[in-house]
Amino acid sequence: MIKLNMLFCTVVSKYRLHQCIAMYNSLRDRMAEAYLAVLAVDRESREVLDALKLPGMLVMSDEELENDKLKELKEKRSSSEYCWTLKPVLLLDLYERFRDFKIFVYIDADIYFFDTPMKLFRRKDKWSVLLTTHKVNRKANGGFAAFLRSNDSYKALEWWKEKCIEWCYYKNDNGRFADQGYLDSMSAKFNGVAYIDIPGANVASWNYFKYDFSIIDGNILVNGSRLIFYHFSGLRMKRYASTVVLCGAEIPCIVCRIYSKALRDAIKEIEGIDGKITDYFYLEK
Repeated sequence: MIKLNMLFCTVVSKYRLHQCIAMYNSLRDRMAEAYLAVLAVDRESREVLDALKLPGMLVMSDEELENDKLKELKEKRSSSEYCWTLKPVLLLDLYERFRDFKIFVYIDADIYFFDTPMKLFRRKDKWSVLLTTHKVNRKANGGFAAFLRSNDSYKALEWWKEKCIEWCYYKNDNGRFADQGYLDSMSAKFNGVAYIDIPGANVASWNYFKYDFSIIDGNILVNGSRLIFYHFSGLRMKRYASTVVLCGAEIPCIVCRIYSKALRDAIKEIEGIDGKITDYFYLEK
């Protein structure tokens, strides 16, 4: 019954719901049969997603995964820190529940696909865990992480979950940083950890200056290779006079125009369900 053996997932709050919808639309545009599990950590985002009934999307509540320890952490950690904590919790839950899937891929809600993500996996023959780096250094970035169904990946997921529950904060602490500092240690602890090294993956505000952008036949290229996904980390919207501007992250014009339209389209979808929730998408003046 399942035609695609890959399950994508993300964690979202009401502050990033419009980016989550834009990400979902870009994913389905490039992979029409893609499945996306969305863990909504608040009532507002969950109710909108439930009402939209988007094909191929499984909407989950954090209450489905919470135990006493996670409930305690939810009170102690910021919204972002709690979402980061839940990344490996969600991945491990999906891994154990959905036996028909062979690959489990976490993607941040602020990622947008410009080409099929299948290209990310064709370059690597043998792997259990597939990560991206920041491109300006060898440190892993937590915006994308794929786990193949294997003993090695399961052990890595269990370890990552335990470490994030133990400590996951928005600060540097002897190599630890949020959820992603642990990913730097994963290759030394577990077999089969590989890194995506193609230029079109995980282009972002902190590394885009490394690339020459161009358009050929309607496709965006970075250093001559197709742009697969751009990570719009740190980006927010702000109302300015009678217009809306993107702020908080430098973005090349060539992708900014496309992403701006994607966000506007996503907000229109959301407004049809709940016009009030869109206030959370904007920074205050």
